[in-house]
Amino acid sequence: FEDAVHTAQVLAYSKAEQAEYFDSQKAYWDAYSVMTTALNEATEKGLRQGLQQGLQEGKELGKLEANLATAKKLLAKGFSIAEIAEMLELSEDDIKENL
Repeated sequence: FEDAVHTAQVLAYSKAEQAEYFDSQKAYWDAYSVMTTALNEATEKGLRQGLQQGLQEGKELGKLEANLATAKKLLAKGFSIAEIAEMLELSEDDIKENL
């Protein structure tokens, strides 16, 4: 009902007033479209960056876990923590803290 009343009010405007009204509506929707597009692009960019960061962190964690599993086997075979750290490029503290 409100839309019908609004439409009737706009139709009661003079041609100049109608043109001004429609121009202002177009400017509003153009600005809205620009803002929405920018927000969507920023959101998508943020999601892509977050996904890439998460994948990188997951790879690093997976590598650490694999190296620690190998370190555990090497310790069982009699290798020293210093030797294991050197071979697997881990810190001695990482090995001590996680095994």
